[in-house]
Amino acid sequence: MAALFVTAGCSQNAGFGAPPVPAYPAGAQSPSVASGQTGSPGPLASGLLGASPGPLSSGSATLGVAGASARYAYDGSDPDPAKATRFVELAFALRNGTNTPVVLTKVTAVLDKDVVGEAPLKITAGANATSDVALVAFKPKKDLAAAKQLSLAFTDDKGKIVVQTSVDLPPIDTPFVPLDDKDPKGSTSIDGVEVSRIVVAEGGPHYEVTFALTNAGTAKVNIDGFAMTVPKGTPQKIHIVLALPPRTTTGFISVVMSYKGKALPNGDYTVSAQGNGAMVAKSSGALL
Repeated sequence: MAALFVTAGCSQNAGFGAPPVPAYPAGAQSPSVASGQTGSPGPLASGLLGASPGPLSSGSATLGVAGASARYAYDGSDPDPAKATRFVELAFALRNGTNTPVVLTKVTAVLDKDVVGEAPLKITAGANATSDVALVAFKPKKDLAAAKQLSLAFTDDKGKIVVQTSVDLPPIDTPFVPLDDKDPKGSTSIDGVEVSRIVVAEGGPHYEVTFALTNAGTAKVNIDGFAMTVPKGTPQKIHIVLALPPRTTTGFISVVMSYKGKALPNGDYTVSAQGNGAMVAKSSGALL
């Protein structure tokens, strides 16, 4: 099995997430089963990834999933990511209200009693504590375009399913949100770049690049591809075609990339957009 894990306006079937929403606080939901969130979050790393585990504010002898959310992402290794099956990304934390540490090793996604994907985990929640946030991705066995929700089952290091929950799936269409009339006119920009480590079932280092595009001009802008570049690396071209209507911004675009080295390098990762043989926009973000 391959890897696990809008608003009014024009729309194209490109599979972006919705515009950013406030990040969910790990451990803020019910200690038994956390409810799924509607739509796609913005960059999942904001205030979450890399956060230290913390004690629970109230005792509870149960396990639960805190802040589970899902979104779609392009497969950057596919020759035509727009036509390929999207990754489904999951972000969540384990809320452990027991007196014993819990180690999760696998998450399995189920739709209508059929397993659609699974991914390995490396997540530990200490006794009476909430774990760090995990970010994983899987490539579904079946088309999920019409699916609204997935059931998730989490397996511990003893091979036992220890906690279950569900998560809402976002729309797969691309939102284009009109800019306010008061926003200044300008060129095309790549905004809010965030780069995160992500676990996929195929193994090897992977990272996710998340960003939005803004066309502040009065003419349509045609994008015929992107390039992702790791620190001191060479650009990897991604064939994603997109037409940006005048005076609009997109929801967040997520692309999962593989890395051939042993470990992801620290530093700034660069994303650039090309159109008609020229660079349209460029930006970068540090690996979180």
